[in-house]
Amino acid sequence: VMGLGITGFAAISSSIDIPISEAGSEATFEWLQVIAPDEEEATGWTFTSNEIASDFTEALNVEDDQTAIWMLIGIADENATLPEGIKAATASQVATAMANVKAGNYTLQTTDDGKKVTVGNAGVYYIEGTEEGYSYSPMAAYVSFGYTNGEPTSLSCSGVTAKRVPNIVTKEASADKDVTEIDRIETFTVTPSIVPYIAENELNSAKYMVTDTISGAEYVLDNDRVKLDVTIGTDPVTERTFYGTVSATQNGQSFTADLSSLLADNQFANKSITITYKATVKDTRVNNTVSIGDGTNTSKYGTSSEALYTAKIELVKYAADDDNDNVDDNVELQNAEFKVYKLVNENDKSVKYFAQATHGKLTGWTTIEANAATFVTDENGKISLEGLDAGEYYFTETKAPEGYSRNTNDEKVVISRPTQDATETTILSGSVNFFNDTISELPSTGGMGTTLFTIAGCVIMISAAGLFFATRKKAN
Repeated sequence: VMGLGITGFAAISSSIDIPISEAGSEATFEWLQVIAPDEEEATGWTFTSNEIASDFTEALNVEDDQTAIWMLIGIADENATLPEGIKAATASQVATAMANVKAGNYTLQTTDDGKKVTVGNAGVYYIEGTEEGYSYSPMAAYVSFGYTNGEPTSLSCSGVTAKRVPNIVTKEASADKDVTEIDRIETFTVTPSIVPYIAENELNSAKYMVTDTISGAEYVLDNDRVKLDVTIGTDPVTERTFYGTVSATQNGQSFTADLSSLLADNQFANKSITITYKATVKDTRVNNTVSIGDGTNTSKYGTSSEALYTAKIELVKYAADDDNDNVDDNVELQNAEFKVYKLVNENDKSVKYFAQATHGKLTGWTTIEANAATFVTDENGKISLEGLDAGEYYFTETKAPEGYSRNTNDEKVVISRPTQDATETTILSGSVNFFNDTISELPSTGGMGTTLFTIAGCVIMISAAGLFFATRKKAN
């Protein structure tokens, strides 16, 4: 209520726009006049119906309509002289009166302009907004008279500020196309759109709580708490830091952070807000859900979920044959040993980062090959590594299966990043076939080879022995 006063006036045949600021671009509004001019009343004003009068007298805890209007005059103008025994209404009482009107299911007039309401008379107007994703608190606009030579000749209105409460939240991770890698730190960004407006009668007890749950990752902690960086508004920008207390869940972790101080005196109401915090990826898939509530309803102001995915590479080891393009008849080879590496620079193949892994899941990278994980092909000739980002990876064979020669040609697997955000049905993967030749026997070329020399040597030895014993006998 912008202001009310005792007036003596005549009818003014003109209209005026009530401008509405800070409304959403898709907002629409409806309105109802609740107080109109009345020369016969002491205040100069009257309620437009008995039902609306009851909405105000009940909220202001009085029985007389004019007493209620005097109380409204008092809150609008602290210098107004009120009748003895009447005190100005409180902001909480006015908010309650507006809520009573909203609950009254009155027939409202509509406007096709989301930025203004056009009316043709002085008085107080109830305005109600509608917008997908938001709830609007009821607003009261005061249209006053403009005077010339003491006579009312025009209408005047400074407008109202929309009081929005978002019930939508958007959430994004810093992962490109939602594809990440185990052991990588990701930043999660929560955008509740705006700081909610809180009705005056609820400000003292209002809560603004952020609740987050995560699986497949662990929050990055600052002194055992999650650090939330909060940015409010655009010009000027206000930055604040909050902390959330972490607890374990059945599948991961959760935290709750209290941002209620942002609601104080509605100082940031309707300003944009962005909340960020970090978590380290620990598994092949990360599920994350955030809700913003009022301490009682954990999702009153909205909820949103985010999922991150990792890629998987696979190798199948075969015995080579005459047609390796068709592996249906190739034998899978068990017990071949491999290491996996990536190149930071494809033009510099001297610097290799080798994968470290546990149970086929990436745990980190090392430049020391001896510290890298060794992957051994199973009975189906397969090895795999998951938990990877999109990129190019290499398999290098370090030990061939028994009876086969080691293949010294490293095989590359390329994981391409998706054009749209990844989903559970578009988890990335890549595979490659790897072939080994059997160890060849030494060739027996050149006729008889050593066999002839062996036989000849034996004959010579036998002949020499026979000659020795014959000579010895003759000598005796």
